Amino acid sequence: MAEVLITLGIIGIVIAMTLPGLLGRYQERVTITKLKQTYSILSQAFSMAISEYGTIENWCNIDEGREVCADIIKERAGKYIKKVLDCNSAWKKACFAGGYGNRFNNGVIGGYGQTAFVMANGVSVSIKASNGDGFTGSWCAGNIRQGGYQNVCGYIYVDINAQGGPNIDGRDFFAFKIYRDGIVPQGEEKNNVWVETFENQCLGKGYYNGSAACTAWVLYNENMDYLHCDDLSWDGKRKCGR
Repeated sequence: MAEVLITLGIIGIVIAMTLPGLLGRYQERVTITKLKQTYSILSQAFSMAISEYGTIENWCNIDEGREVCADIIKERAGKYIKKVLDCNSAWKKACFAGGYGNRFNNGVIGGYGQTAFVMANGVSVSIKASNGDGFTGSWCAGNIRQGGYQNVCGYIYVDINAQGGPNIDGRDFFAFKIYRDGIVPQGEEKNNVWVETFENQCLGKGYYNGSAACTAWVLYNENMDYLHCDDLSWDGKRKCGR
């Protein structure tokens, strides 16, 4: 009997040590799948809206107000998305959590998006109309093949489980950039401006303010290994342990 109890105790310890890791990896797979689905839905919606209305720089005049443009972008692309909830403000509790943090505990993410909704798959979507540092003269002049910090039409921020936790950048909070001819995930290899590089913004090796620059990594590499090792790079190691 004593030997059985000892064996059971050892098994319990092993389970207690390994179960959190297994659950964590399972949740990562769920997040990856949900983010890929969300990217597909949003990309298709923007593609159809552009086919109907023309490229996005013609949808509105950014000088008349970012909120106006955000509403128009949501209305035109959103007509091709099945929604379960619409919000006037991205940070209303009905659509998003009250606040978001970053993985390095050195700040709180805030001020993102001007309008929002929740898709049928349970993902909250916030749309922000803006151009890089805010220079409206080059607003919406770039395209999805060009990339870069300037010339964008705006940003899309998503929470893959809406109000559910952990509400942390790179875990359940991600972003896309809007160009005149479509959308791309934030943090692509070609995004080499210091405020949105993968190394700085996702791995936290430099300036970090939570720009959700892990998005491209998750979609293109189909892993969230930046949570487990910090020596990843677009031109080198793409997965922990390799």
